[in-house]
Amino acid sequence: MTDNPETKPSGLVDDVLPDGSGPKTPESTQNSESFSEQAAAARSSVKPSVDDVIEAAIDNCRELAVGRQVTIATTGDESLALVCDPLRLQEAVANLLQNAIVYSDEGSRVAINYRLLVEGDDEFVVIAVADNGIGIKGEEQKRIFERFYRVDYARSRESGGTGLGLSIVKHIAALHGGTVSVWSRP
Repeated sequence: MTDNPETKPSGLVDDVLPDGSGPKTPESTQNSESFSEQAAAARSSVKPSVDDVIEAAIDNCRELAVGRQVTIATTGDESLALVCDPLRLQEAVANLLQNAIVYSDEGSRVAINYRLLVEGDDEFVVIAVADNGIGIKGEEQKRIFERFYRVDYARSRESGGTGLGLSIVKHIAALHGGTVSVWSRP
C-alpha cells in the first residue's frame, strides 16, 4: 500500500462517504472537502440524460446479471435530464442494481423505472429499482442504509460485499439533494 490518500482505506471510505463519517485523518479531511467541492461544481455544470446514467449502470452490472441469468428491464422518459455528478449517480444506481441481482433468484427479472415527479413548484427525478428477491423485514428496513449493516450475514458472506453499498447510495443521493428509501416485504 502506498502513502497516496486515495489508496489508503481511510481515503477510500471518505471518498465514498464524504459527509465526514469516516475516520478522521489529515488526508481524509482533505479528501472530504475536495470531494464536496468537486461534487458541487459537477452538479452545477453537468446535465446528462437519466437514460445514459441508467444504461451505464446496467453496463457495469451486465456480467453479474448474465452470470445469474437475471433479465434487466428499463422503462422511463428517455428525454429526462438532471443536474448531477453522472459518475456518482451511476455508482449509486449500479449499487442498487447489483443488490437486486444478487438477492434475486437465478432466472428472475429486475426492473428499473425512472420518471419525473412534480410536487408544487419542485421537480424531482425518481429512479426505482425493483426485484422479486427474498424481501426485507420491516424492522430491518430502518437500518439497511447504515454503514456496515447487513440483513443476513450468512448470505452476505456467500454473495460478498462490505455492507457499505446502501450507505454509499444514501450519501450520493444526499449530495444531489435527494433521498433513498426502500419498500419491501419478506
